[in-house]
Amino acid sequence: MAVSGPKVKSGYVLLKIVIDLNTNNTTLQYSSNGKTFTQLGKNCELSGSNYWKGIRPALFSYNVNNDEGIAMFNWFHYDNDGPVIK
Repeated sequence: MAVSGPKVKSGYVLLKIVIDLNTNNTTLQYSSNGKTFTQLGKNCELSGSNYWKGIRPALFSYNVNNDEGIAMFNWFHYDNDGPVIK
């Protein structure tokens, strides 16, 4: 399922994944200022049968209309503010 969102007018966009293990829901969000985040698409329900794989954040370009397209990512950083597994 392809999801379209608004055009980004700032020079960067921050992406956030909110994972609720109590309800098995994941929400994708974006922000252009780092303070106000807007949900992108619908909630995604995690499968209880394959939870061991976890969430794997990634950036990519996906085109359902043509065999062309480009995505350029200048920088990617991942912070985990969830539980620490030792």
